[in-house]
Amino acid sequence: MCAPSAPATPDYAGAATAQGEANIDAARATAKLSNPNVINPYGTQTVTYGAGGTFDQAGYDKAMATYNAPQASVPTDDGTLSNILRTFGTLGQVNDSSTARVMPNRADFMIGGDPDVGTVTQTFSPEQQALHEKSTQTKGLLSDLGITGATALQGVVGKELDLSGAPAAPTSSGRTRDDVINAMMSRVNTDTTNQRDQRNSDLIAAGIRPGTAAYDTAMDQIDRQYNDARQSAITAGGAEASRDFGMDSQARKDSIAEILAQRQTPLNEINALMSGSQVSNPFASNLGYQAGASAQPAPIMKATELMEQAGQNRYAQGVGQSNATKSGLFSLGSAALPLMFSDRRLKRNITRIGTHSLGIGLYEWNYLWGEHSTGVMADEVRAVMPQAVTNIGGFDAVDYAMLGR
Repeated sequence: MCAPSAPATPDYAGAATAQGEANIDAARATAKLSNPNVINPYGTQTVTYGAGGTFDQAGYDKAMATYNAPQASVPTDDGTLSNILRTFGTLGQVNDSSTARVMPNRADFMIGGDPDVGTVTQTFSPEQQALHEKSTQTKGLLSDLGITGATALQGVVGKELDLSGAPAAPTSSGRTRDDVINAMMSRVNTDTTNQRDQRNSDLIAAGIRPGTAAYDTAMDQIDRQYNDARQSAITAGGAEASRDFGMDSQARKDSIAEILAQRQTPLNEINALMSGSQVSNPFASNLGYQAGASAQPAPIMKATELMEQAGQNRYAQGVGQSNATKSGLFSLGSAALPLMFSDRRLKRNITRIGTHSLGIGLYEWNYLWGEHSTGVMADEVRAVMPQAVTNIGGFDAVDYAMLGR
């Protein structure tokens, strides 16, 4: 019935330190879960931790040889290998307790360095390595060609475009037209002059004199023929002038296009070389493993807080029960007499001082709440006079009146 002791205050500083260590361990575990070793048709990818340290290649090679060797040929007495196998218990050795063979972990062979810094090592398969080297070589050759082209362009790019070598821009002059007209009318002019002279002679011989209507009508026919011929010459001259202008324009365009091609072709070739596909790394693709896996730290601080809360709850319950028991005991008072608690569980410092007339012992003791008293033990009374024992609140009390005290 004594009030329970208050629970000790938890070591929150220690719990915080332990929580920090748990967080670091969880971060390390998460990093390793997210960076598995990979073996696929392209090659292998291994992850080691301990940047800045050295890798025990010889020890790793021996462990791999042991892992790959038949079980019957695994050496057992080689001092160096045996030490390695004993040191790294997860290697592919055969020991006394198990025949399991586990592939050696490269991380176990890192000596020194930072254990939290990982190093990813990618190794192509022989076929992929050959393809990679050829692709790299091709890219190198194309790059060299690009350098050659770029060097050649140094004498082209940045200079003003020189079109002096191209034909002059054509003009819409009437020279060609006039030449055509003159060429076509040269014979017409001669023929027309001859016709005029001949017609004039014929008309005079016929008695038709100049100035008469008959004379003018006959001569007008020759003028109309002349005008028709000149109109045809003018039309042909215009057509020829237009064709000549078009030919001159096309010749200039072709010349300028050639000049531009000489300037632009090296640039286009370099762009084509530089825009080719890059050397690919098959390990850069998604490997399909659970990259999002993570390890959660142990909730040490939360557990400490819950332990403190539970301890306080138990303490409060204990105090309440103790107070209720004491209240029940003391409330008996004189009303409970001649009943008197004689339950051994409520007594301490019990000493026998005599014998009762019923043949049971007489004792003195101190109650748990400090009171000193004398009398009998309820369990002994129950053995000889059970009707004198009464249970009150879970504890035995004795009716001393019935004992003949």
